[in-house]
Amino acid sequence: MTSAPAADAHCILVVENSPTQAKIICQQIESRTRFATLFCSTLAEVREIMETKGPGLFMAVLNLSLKDAPDGEAVDFVLARNIPSVILTTTFDEAMRNRFLEKHVLDFLDKADPDGLDALIDLVERFDHNRETTVLLADDSPTMRAVMRRFLAIQNLTVLEAADGRAALDLLTAHPEIRLLITDYEMPVMDGLTLITQARALRPRDRLSIIGVSALDSGALTARFLKHGANDFLKKPFEIEEFICRVHKNLAEIERLDELKHTRTRDDLTGLSNLGHFLKVCRPLAAEARGLGNPLTLAAVGLDGVWETVAAHGFEAGEVLTRHAATLIEQYGPWAALAREGRVFFLLSTLPPAEALARLRDVQKAAGLVKVPFQEHTLGLSLSLAACRSLEPTLEGSLACLAQTLNAPAAPGRTLFL
Repeated sequence: MTSAPAADAHCILVVENSPTQAKIICQQIESRTRFATLFCSTLAEVREIMETKGPGLFMAVLNLSLKDAPDGEAVDFVLARNIPSVILTTTFDEAMRNRFLEKHVLDFLDKADPDGLDALIDLVERFDHNRETTVLLADDSPTMRAVMRRFLAIQNLTVLEAADGRAALDLLTAHPEIRLLITDYEMPVMDGLTLITQARALRPRDRLSIIGVSALDSGALTARFLKHGANDFLKKPFEIEEFICRVHKNLAEIERLDELKHTRTRDDLTGLSNLGHFLKVCRPLAAEARGLGNPLTLAAVGLDGVWETVAAHGFEAGEVLTRHAATLIEQYGPWAALAREGRVFFLLSTLPPAEALARLRDVQKAAGLVKVPFQEHTLGLSLSLAACRSLEPTLEGSLACLAQTLNAPAAPGRTLFL
């Protein structure tokens, strides 16, 4: 059985007869993922690479038939060294497929498929993302849990298990990192439908995907699972390839929802919150602070001279300065909330006011020492600061006052307390 690659594994081994095909595969992997590649075309070269570079391999992409290994011997050799492997082939042979599925290859890809390279890149990225993904299995059959656990682990997923719905719900509550729940229907203590209903009360669809499974021969059961909140359903027994495809499909969908949510709440340039999300986060913090009498510090940090930089060097220079400023401000946190709107960064701090203001002054001082390389130029970074400890009459009014203060004509690098 293959094992998960080391956390610092950074290279993908590409084993292919055709140098042209190998070059295309390597270029696609290196340009579209975070991984480097190593290429070889024979089993002898594979043996040599495994001796010297084996521990640094994240996975292998292997042609099934090589000149000195026509019957998949290279695949056997790599799998025996616990390297997760994808097989490239031009022919589909059921016996060969079963042989390597039993040895736990990640997938088979058809070299003649025009979308094959895209499928390979998707698989590489999915396998990479899976290392930070946790799946919960709920099934009262130890055998069935062992089968599913084995094939999920091959896909680089972290797996938690429960023998009944109540235990699964307890794990779901204790582990917010769980992204996918796979649950049987008939279980002791709490059945799968009840588990799904209660799981949905804890986690909406953008935080948890659910797949129902059952051996019951009832078409109505699929609809019941879906109506109770499941995203998908599989009837036992199922093909392992179908099971893995459904798992990947549901994980991809929840990541797509994550990305949509991120797009709605984040500033594209810096990755910080946008102003709308900042206000949404800050309103309850401000209300709680008022109720308890706790101090808050609201501040606006302005990027000085950005339009002069844009006029002299172009918009890209302004974006480079903005990203540097965002990184610098983040480093001097922690801040309860941080956002960007144009050339101004807004932040809310729950630290004692004296400490929050000291950190902000440190940001200003550090900015004055920064020299930002841009093309053949060196750009300076200057920040102005306006801060207040009162959010009256409203949070929005306080933000507007701070922004207007920063936009008033004055020398760069100023510090104002309102």
